[in-house]
Parts: sequence; structure tokens; C-alpha cells
Amino acid sequence: LNNLSFGIDMRVTEVKNKEFGYSNLNQYQLMFGGNYPYARLADENGNPVEVIGNGPLPAYQDTAGNGRLLSWKYFPLAELDQSSQQTNTRENIINFDSKWEIIKGLNLYGLFSYRKSNSVDETLLGAESYYMRQLINSYAVYDDQSIKWNIPNGDKMSIYNSENTAQQGRLQVNYDIKWQDRHELNAIAGYEMRQNISKSNSSIYFGYNKDRLMYSPVDYVSQLPLANGYLGTSRIFAEMPLSHINNRFVSYFTNASYSFDAKYILSASARKDASNLFGVKSNNRGKPFWSVGASWVISNESFIKDYDGISYLKLRATYGHNGNINNNTAAYPIMSLQNQVHPITNLPYARIQSPPNPTLRWETVGMLNFGLDFATKDHRISGSIEYYRKTPRDLISSTRIDPTSGFTSLSVNSANLLGTGVDLSLQSKNVISRNFAWLSNVVFSYNRTKVTKSYLSNTRANNYIAGAGSIIQSPVEGGDLFGQYAFKWAGLDPETGKPKGYVDGAVSKDYAAIYNGTQIADADNMGSLVPLYFGALRNTFTFKNWEASFNISFQLGHVFMRHSFNDYMFWEYETGHKDYARRWQKPGDEKWTDVPAFNYPVDYNASMFYNYSSALVEKADQIKLRDFQLSYRFTSSKLIKNPQVYCYAQNLGTIWRANKFGIDPEYGISSPDALAVSLGLKFSL
Repeated sequence: LNNLSFGIDMRVTEVKNKEFGYSNLNQYQLMFGGNYPYARLADENGNPVEVIGNGPLPAYQDTAGNGRLLSWKYFPLAELDQSSQQTNTRENIINFDSKWEIIKGLNLYGLFSYRKSNSVDETLLGAESYYMRQLINSYAVYDDQSIKWNIPNGDKMSIYNSENTAQQGRLQVNYDIKWQDRHELNAIAGYEMRQNISKSNSSIYFGYNKDRLMYSPVDYVSQLPLANGYLGTSRIFAEMPLSHINNRFVSYFTNASYSFDAKYILSASARKDASNLFGVKSNNRGKPFWSVGASWVISNESFIKDYDGISYLKLRATYGHNGNINNNTAAYPIMSLQNQVHPITNLPYARIQSPPNPTLRWETVGMLNFGLDFATKDHRISGSIEYYRKTPRDLISSTRIDPTSGFTSLSVNSANLLGTGVDLSLQSKNVISRNFAWLSNVVFSYNRTKVTKSYLSNTRANNYIAGAGSIIQSPVEGGDLFGQYAFKWAGLDPETGKPKGYVDGAVSKDYAAIYNGTQIADADNMGSLVPLYFGALRNTFTFKNWEASFNISFQLGHVFMRHSFNDYMFWEYETGHKDYARRWQKPGDEKWTDVPAFNYPVDYNASMFYNYSSALVEKADQIKLRDFQLSYRFTSSKLIKNPQVYCYAQNLGTIWRANKFGIDPEYGISSPDALAVSLGLKFSL
């Protein structure tokens, strides 16, 4: 319509994923230590063989229930199709927008966005799986004449339903005017509301029959004999969480920029954001933020405009403050209602998930930025370089608190930070001809965030040391926000092979004092857990209708802590590690290995000290070939436009890495992402 337009955008996505097997059960991991790597799964003819764990002793397995119980034996290869996980996800997105031009240069813009996603996760554990056989046997009650199955002999189906609904509304006024061909003003002002609602529920069915959709009820309330009473009593545990979380946000905002002679630009913005996470006090719920900026288009100046080598050159600077929130905490006490009655009182009960935090404040981030955009003639080389300085205050992170509060940690405002960085982006047209072109894109970044002030009340080192395979915030004054701290390492005792550390600056083997008494100031600061330098190089080649590209990325300047043999985990859970072969065994071994001798009885503190020591910290630098793409573009027809077939491959491998153990620091002991290849067809009508 004249001066009035409406728009609608609708998207529907549906994804179904099914995987056979279920490898994430804690019971399996405790029973078999994650299946030790040298476990034999098949015989010479490929038939499944039994894997022995630390379950019931064979004498008990053979005699319990006079042979009427289900088999306790575990044949991993025979169970591949016994369990499955299936996820069905549907997402609907609808966006409405409208624009009304009130007068020339002044218009009113409205937007409403609605997104809803539903996900159903179904986990089926077959009756023949070791997990179900062990669970059914554990709650069976029997004597010489009879047996009672408190858990029915059948499959177990767990269904988890989640629903996420997001709504966003915006009303905005835009004003754009230009006069005397030298002045230009662009301004907006508006109001925005957002609401995110997350709901979830779950259900568990024992004795499940997937063909008939039948199940058998079980007693979740009574204390039942465990292992026929030999292990006391226990309820059948079936966690079925029910949750409803609603987060609301409101914002008022305005932004304006003024340009003179297309060379000098001034800009400013202001906004106020509020969230229901910050309590009932208005000064806690809402926070004003602002920014100012200026830029100079040097290439439009007369003294450089006629220079053929540069087609675009712009210098810019901004400074301002914005805010962050953390949805994992709130100013209110959070209570979690339990699904089952209390084991002692037999009454419904709840747990305090987190205590009140009335001093919770917004994270505020001051940001100073300088940038230069440039392009040579015909944009043969173009890009930008930026330097920034960030000063976050009141960082919200999980921090150790006074245990007399009933909690050991809480997400609170814990630190002030200083972050500096440089971003470089370059695009070059290396070769341009009629049938062939070679283009390159380079991205390079440097970023480091240091802690300038810490509100720590607990300074024990073992609270802030990131173990193998983990990254945690360490708000330690003067260190990196994600810093790798470790216990100081003094090598192995040449007589016993035991690890040596430090207590009060002296070499010591008082492991309890080392592990529990070392302060963070006395630990080794090994560097950053996140890359300080990272970037990528992409080259794209085109020949007639063919196009090929590949991407090489790098991550440099950081460290990681690797896994090693842990004698405590080995003794308690039979979890082994190949470093066992590198352990100290005789005097002189300390000259080539840092793996302590295996001693009995096991000293828990000694094991933890070694596994959190600087002896296991390695460089994490690496360069990878991330992806490769090949495509061919066909000639368009009257019906089909821009038809294209393509092949895309990801996770192609590592070109170089700094550590000598062959460990990919991005994954640790987890399996790296597998090679993924996609074939596709794209076209428009």
C-alpha cells in the first residue's frame, strides 16, 4: 500500500536422529571404567566375548537365586542393538514486520517474532542389555521357593520432552534526512520486549513393549531390599524432572549518527535494559548503557582522493558501556521440588538449589575500539584492522563461598577484568582472469583477558585448577581469566618413585598438605587455557563453472592439562591409562619419566596432587585443515536458476601440533569429530 508495507517470514525445521547403543550410563562407566582400551570384544571368529568388570563375584552370580536370576555377564558386541537413543526436534519460526512512512524520511517500524521448538528424546534400554539385567536382579526378592521381580523383566523407556518458546516485539522510529548535499542525519529510537519460556517433563516406563505400547507399574515409594537385602534397602530411582523457566527482558534504545561532507561522522547510542533475574529493586533490574564514536573517511579527502593506489581508507574510534547477564543464577532463592518422597519421612520435600543473592548486579563492559578499513584500487587487497580494550566489571562466575551458608559455591559477581585484543581481516584477489580466479581470505586475532580485581574469599588452589579436559574460570588477581594453574612439581623421589611437591617453599611429600593446603598464590601459573592467537586462511579457486576452496585454521599461545595414570581411579574403579607403562619402577627411571610408581595402599591426596601438577601441562598449539569444498554450477534455464552441485568435507585432520603425545587439545580423551562429507544440490526457481 502507499507508504505502508507488511512482511512475513515463516520457517519450519524438522530433524530426526537415531543412534543405537548407549555409552553414557554412569553405571557402565563405574562398572567397567569406560571399557579399558585393550579389552577384547570378539574372538578369532568374530563372536562376542565377555568383558569382565568389577560387578558381583562369579560365586555370587552363579548361586544367587538358585540360578533363577538373569545373567550377569556382559557381552558388549551382543548389545549393540539392545539400546537406542532417538531425538525428534521440530522448530517453527514466524516473523511479522510492518513499515509505515509517515512523512519523507520519517517512518515507523514494527516487528514481532515467534519461535517455538519441541524436542522429544527417547532412550530405550533393552531387557537383554547388561544395565537392565543388573538393575532387575538388584531389586529381585527371592527365597528357596519363589522369586519376586520388583522391576518387571522387560525394556525400559525414558522419554524427555522439552519445549522452548521465544517471543520478541519491537516498535521503532527511524529518521533519515540529508540537506545541502553535505549534511546527513540518521537516527532511531524504540522499545523492545523479549520473553523466553523453557518447559520440560519426562516419564519412565518399565516392562515396556514397543510393539504394543504396554508397560508395567513399579513401586517408587517403598524401601525395597537391594541384592535381596544384603545391601540394605533402596527405592527404585526414576528421576522425572519437571521444570518451567520464564526469563523476561525489556529495552529502551536510541541511536543517531551525523555525517558531514561524507568524510566526518559522529555517532552516539543509549539504551536501558532490564531483566527479571536481578531482583525487585528497580536499580538492580534495569541498567543504562551508552556509547559514542567518530570516524574519518580519509579517502574522500582531496589530498588523497586522486591517489590511484587507494580506493577506500577509513579511520574510526568508539567508546561505550554495555551489559551482560547470566541465566544460571538469580537474585532469588531457587528451590527444586523432588520427584520422590523423602527416604526417612516418606513426605514430599524440596532442596534449595541456590541461596538468595540480593547483591547480584549486571556485568558491565567498557569498550574502547580503534579501527582502520582499507581497500586498494579495484579492491585488489581490502580488509580491516582493529585494536580494542575491554574493561568488564562485576564478572558473574561460580565462586567458592563460606560453607556455613550450606553451599560450597555460588555464581556471584566475582571479579573485574581487562581484555585487550587485535583483529585483522584481509581479502586479496591474487589472480583474476577470464576463466580463472584465485582469492584468499585471512583472519587473525589476538585476545587476552586478565583479572585486575578479585573478590575471592576462598583461595585454596585445588578450587581453581582446571583438570584434564576441563576449562574453568579462575578469577585470580593478575592471572588469565581462563588460566591453567597447577601444583608445583619437584619430580620423583629417586629411591621410591613417589611424587614430590612443595609446602611453604620446601620440597615435601606431605600430600595432604600439598593438595588441601596449597594457596592459589603458591601454585604454578602455566598460562592461558584458551588460545591467545587464532585465525584462518581460506583459498578459493574458480575455473569456468568449477569452484574449489579449503580452510586452514590455527590456535596458538595456550596450554592444556593431559590425562595420565591415576592409581586411585585404577584401584577404586579399574580405570587404566597407557601411562602405566611409563611409571617409575627402579632408581634412575626418574630421569626419563614423571609417572609415579604404583604404590599400595593408595594415597588419594598423592594421586590428586600428581594429576593436577605442572608435570602434566602441555602446549596446545596446533594447525588444522578444517574443510574442503568443491562445486559445479550449471547453466540456468527458464524454470531453474543457478543450479549447483557441491561436495563439502569437514574435519580433515591436523597439519601440525605442539605436544608430542598425539593429543588433540580440542577434545582431550574424547573422540574427535569424525570426517563428515556432504553432497548437495542447490537451485532457485
